[in-house]
Amino acid sequence: MANEQNSVQEALEKQVAELREELKRLSKTLAARSGDLRAQAEDVMDEASGRMKSAAQVVRERGQAVAETVRENPGTATTLFGTAGLIGLLLGIAIGCAISDRR
Repeated sequence: MANEQNSVQEALEKQVAELREELKRLSKTLAARSGDLRAQAEDVMDEASGRMKSAAQVVRERGQAVAETVRENPGTATTLFGTAGLIGLLLGIAIGCAISDRR
């Protein structure tokens, strides 16, 4: 009986040792993969950051061009914005009338 208990205990200890080794291997594998994923994420972030900077530069340049054009042609800009506002007002009235007619 004692011999049987010893063999069961030894078998359990062996399984625990094997499981610990397996956990070590899995931990190493996960650490390696997480390092790879982190490097990939950093690359993606660097690329996105570069694209955002270039997009911001383009927007800034175009905004400056529009501002310069408005400064050079204030009458034309006023007419353009006034016309756009009037069109927006007319569209709003038309949509409001169309909605109220449905009720």
